[in-house]
Amino acid sequence: ERAVAKLQDDVSSLNPVISSTEFRYQTPPGFDATSIKGNVSRLIKISPENLRWATALEVAAGARLHNIVVRDERTAATLLDQGRLSRRVTFI
Repeated sequence: ERAVAKLQDDVSSLNPVISSTEFRYQTPPGFDATSIKGNVSRLIKISPENLRWATALEVAAGARLHNIVVRDERTAATLLDQGRLSRRVTFI
């Protein structure tokens, strides 16, 4: 029971961190959602043998890890104009 309670506390403490990295928007009419590739931090995969470099990557990349990768400039423009973004984002 204690282990379950600790895990629930861990999840609760991570919820604000995870929600701050989520990309939320309202889908514009006729918009192709597959043109949004995602948050840089969620697109990067680090192999187990390179995990020792994860902190260095995080420090070097900084806030750029929260940039949103999109297919093209038109996708970014559509989202900026009609997407009702929930927070300020940088598209790349």
